[in-house]
Amino acid sequence: MIENSVKSRKSKKDFSYSNGVDKQHRQKPLTTMPDTALTTYQFTIDKAIAEWLEQKRLRTGSQKTYDAYRETMQSFRLMLSHGNIDLLDNPTDVQRLAAIWANTRNGQMRRPGEDVSPSTYNQRLAILSSFYTFLQEVYHLDIPNPIESVKKWPVQAYAAAPSPIEPETVEQGLLNINRATLQGLRDYAILAVALATGRRAHELVTLRFEHMKITGGKKEQRVTLTFAHCKGNKQMRDNSTEKHHRVAGISACPTREEPATSAR
Repeated sequence: MIENSVKSRKSKKDFSYSNGVDKQHRQKPLTTMPDTALTTYQFTIDKAIAEWLEQKRLRTGSQKTYDAYRETMQSFRLMLSHGNIDLLDNPTDVQRLAAIWANTRNGQMRRPGEDVSPSTYNQRLAILSSFYTFLQEVYHLDIPNPIESVKKWPVQAYAAAPSPIEPETVEQGLLNINRATLQGLRDYAILAVALATGRRAHELVTLRFEHMKITGGKKEQRVTLTFAHCKGNKQMRDNSTEKHHRVAGISACPTREEPATSAR
């Protein structure tokens, strides 16, 4: 286990990459934090990772993001352990192994047998890089970020996107929905909002009637939809008018008195 006291930045010449701790502080495994006699803190990689993950969870408000970062870090450290090294060891070794690891498939991949996509490769490296940035900014460790030197892969936008659906197909699909039933009204409303806004599935299914506000007169109604649970725990709004609805093939939104309010 790598242990040393949290210290201010030291010159790179004093830093030993054999274990990630400068020799001077390796002789003092436990000291008090600067400017306080109340808190004793012993630095370890495991504690730093735990704090890094918790700060990520608090900042994004997303358990899914927390889990993804935790699993990524665990996977990379497992690979490093096969060579008897860890995150703060020789940065050249960490850099070389990071490039290999980021391109390695795991059993949880959605499409077994296919190559790792450039976006997945780059995302893995970005997660690792954020940890080294965290150590530099929060712990003030004067260490290099070995991931910064790993060459990223070019990403072609929408390369893996499915073929677009023809407008006629979309229109016919909407017409086939039986809006005489509550379920049909619900399905039509969800698909209509999806087509008009392009929102994520999770954002759509958490939309409720109180998230919709209709303003304006009969000639020009404006509908404001508030999506309370967007990516990164953000709240976002979309505005549309009756003109936008007609262009998208969407009928006017139901009023509160209509049965659609029960189909959530």
